[in-house]
Amino acid sequence: MCQYDVRRLFRMRLYVTIIMMVMMVSAQDLDDLLNTCIDSKHHKLKPGPESTLFEQCMPWKERSCCTDEVAEIIHTSSPYNFNFDHCNQKMSDKCRRHFMQDHCFYECSPNVGPWVVKENRSWRKERFYQVPLCWNDCQDWFNDCSTDLTCTDNWSINFNWKNTTVGCHGGAKTCRKNYCPSQSTCLTFKQIYKTAENFCEKVWDGSWKYSTDKMCLQLWFNGSTGNPNDVVTQHYAQQIISTASVTTPHSPPIIMVPNPVYFSEKKLQNQDL
Repeated sequence: MCQYDVRRLFRMRLYVTIIMMVMMVSAQDLDDLLNTCIDSKHHKLKPGPESTLFEQCMPWKERSCCTDEVAEIIHTSSPYNFNFDHCNQKMSDKCRRHFMQDHCFYECSPNVGPWVVKENRSWRKERFYQVPLCWNDCQDWFNDCSTDLTCTDNWSINFNWKNTTVGCHGGAKTCRKNYCPSQSTCLTFKQIYKTAENFCEKVWDGSWKYSTDKMCLQLWFNGSTGNPNDVVTQHYAQQIISTASVTTPHSPPIIMVPNPVYFSEKKLQNQDL
């Protein structure tokens, strides 16, 4: 065998080895993206089965990032002492049901990997951002809350949090609860947000993205027929993984930096664990 053939054979073996390594890394990254629990106060480290979960959280019981206890607290009080009746008027049952479903998704869903970003708060180090929420779920949510009252559009950052001894979760003597900003006025959701799109995208500071695309995530579903969000998450996860490596017929693979929406410090965190 001539020297040229030896070099060519060496290069081919090297390319095959690199491609196999990329495929192995991609497979692991794909699994991470499809089974993600954010780094937050009440989330499990990895999704897994729970015995039942509570009412609106039940669809996630086969693969959940929340525990039975957290799911029950969502329905009976609030894990974060959040006051949904901040305008001194009880939120309607139909509106509250959507927020419970929203909270169940936040605490329990493993389908958020492609949208995880870092955040530096005392109670969470990660959040999801611009998750594509199906437009009809958003519209139903807004319609059922349109006559309920609120005093601010961004519930993640605009409230004043003050110490109180009233209605603290878990029997605590004191806790911090949200109160309307000074000089704010209580108005209906319809008056504050105007549209369903504006409501869903603003209420939790961009966590949701109003989506008319067929590849959108459902806020709630019938868990007995499986999780329809798995297919959607896989679609977006594969798009992210595809940016991790690029190959051409006549050149070796080029390893690229993956999508920062998921991979921003994610690997460093996993190594620390």
